Amino acid sequence: MAEELRTFLRAGLWALVAGGIYLFFVGEAAGTALFAAVIVAAVAFVAVSAAMAPRSLSGLDEGSPLGRLIRAVGFGEPREPDPLHGEPEVVPLASPWPIVTAAALVIAGLGLVFGAWLLLPGIALLVIGGIGWLTQLDRVG
Repeated sequence: MAEELRTFLRAGLWALVAGGIYLFFVGEAAGTALFAAVIVAAVAFVAVSAAMAPRSLSGLDEGSPLGRLIRAVGFGEPREPDPLHGEPEVVPLASPWPIVTAAALVIAGLGLVFGAWLLLPGIALLVIGGIGWLTQLDRVG
């Protein structure tokens, strides 16, 4: 959750700077109100997350607001291993099932508009495509 909080902090900081520039140069009320809403939302999200953060970071006073903020933002978390150095994954071979399923979704969607004569074949094709797509990994050897 730390990366999400850092993203909200960056978004709030960006909205603060951009909103200030917008207010100074444009001065329109609606745009300024939208920037203010983004800033309030980012601050509220970070504040609630900081209040709910676990209180087990060594070296900081557990009750201090700065300690809670640092815990919430995740600077005290241990680093995870690099995701690019994982084990190789099974990659399925080329398959027609994603295209069949997409076409079935289109046909079923059109069936919602034009009637059951198109909806029922779309649903049947969707079931066939979905089963084929989900079971294609069983055939990878």
